[in-house]
Amino acid sequence: MDPEDPRALSDGALLENAMVYANTIVIATLGVILASSKSAQLGPLRAGLAILGLVLCISWGLLTVRSFDYHKHWVLSSRELEALLPPVRTVSGGGLLAGDSKNTMTYRFTPAITHRMRRVGQFRIELVSYAIIAVFSLIYLGALAGGRLFQ
Repeated sequence: MDPEDPRALSDGALLENAMVYANTIVIATLGVILASSKSAQLGPLRAGLAILGLVLCISWGLLTVRSFDYHKHWVLSSRELEALLPPVRTVSGGGLLAGDSKNTMTYRFTPAITHRMRRVGQFRIELVSYAIIAVFSLIYLGALAGGRLFQ
């Protein structure tokens, strides 16, 4: 898809969801195979599904890297546009807010309200995304190892 196409953002989110669904289906199928009384006879199918799952995880990881690269580009581009509009601090203010839980935002038209990001909100979602992909990958590696890790 052309990165200039405004649908690129929503398509990226749709692809992320599709990766979660695809991985869930593959893992559910592996679970049925591992729980089957004919698990030993289905070894080649188990190995094939585990390899397919690892390929899905690699693709998902690459898609995630690309998505966060676009995100960073959009944020930096927005900050450049903000610099042309001095009173506007929407994006740069969000960076200040996310940087440290001690930072607070005060708003021009609602001065009685200050806002501070909670500690739990400061988790780097990029790292969480990669951790989820790693968990799926470890499950596939366990299945590829013969499923002995799950018995």
